[in-house]
Amino acid sequence: MANAPPLPVVNYGLLGQQAPSLPTMPSNELPKASAVVITWTDAEWAALQHVFCSGNTTMAYSNRTRGSWTGWEKYAKDLPHGAPSQWNYWLYCRMVHIGAEPVLLCKSNTHLDWPGAPYLEAMIDLLVKDVQPRLILSIGTAGGAKPQDLFKQPAIYASQSLGCAWWHAHVRPVRARPARGWAGQVCAAD
Repeated sequence: MANAPPLPVVNYGLLGQQAPSLPTMPSNELPKASAVVITWTDAEWAALQHVFCSGNTTMAYSNRTRGSWTGWEKYAKDLPHGAPSQWNYWLYCRMVHIGAEPVLLCKSNTHLDWPGAPYLEAMIDLLVKDVQPRLILSIGTAGGAKPQDLFKQPAIYASQSLGCAWWHAHVRPVRARPARGWAGQVCAAD
């Protein structure tokens, strides 16, 4: 999409909230957190970075293909033996605090289609064991919007584009959810 507008500044005040705080992330360690938010593509990662880490400024549309962000740590500890040689890390992660709750943001390098289901299951097991979250959110792109709508309520648009993660992590308290998952749930009715 040529000449797309930048993502706007996130006005956390519209939600009656403060921007997340950004503690230093330890190297090659998965810290404890109340929740884990996992995204899968570079474009989704850029949106996650913007809303949770750098929403005080606009983000150029071209940043959707960036492959790294300041403050994120590559996690490659305890990779299984016999994995494909091109697969050399689990994920990138970044800790944020939303209010008093620690939330671990993740951009996965481990997918169902590659390197495959056993490695994805191992990554989730690793997150459950080491991070000990009460909630894991797998998010992605929840749809689009017309550019003119982005500037009406940017914080609300950001919530919708992040698969309700902003709503649940920033507006609602982090709490355990039933194992049946989040598919088909609507934020406003939740």
